[in-house]
Amino acid sequence: MAEESGPHGPARPLDDFLDQGELCATLKVSRSTVTGWREKGLPAYRLGTRFWFDEAEVAAFLRATLRRDEKPKRGTPASMDEGVSSESR
Repeated sequence: MAEESGPHGPARPLDDFLDQGELCATLKVSRSTVTGWREKGLPAYRLGTRFWFDEAEVAAFLRATLRRDEKPKRGTPASMDEGVSSESR
């Protein structure tokens, strides 16, 4: 089956997106942590009053932002890939 595309490139399944609450629960971080990451460049898509996050983009952002040798700080996942599906690794 051919992948559908739109004006902004190939269409992506909505299953790859998490709302802010789901992202917080998946990574075990607070909403303020995710908001801080958004302010530092975490890609997010706003639909109405809700923000949506692509799992692959979150994983890429965390890999680029957090140093591997850095000890996790409060509000930071123990592993950059924690909670991100194996398909997006």
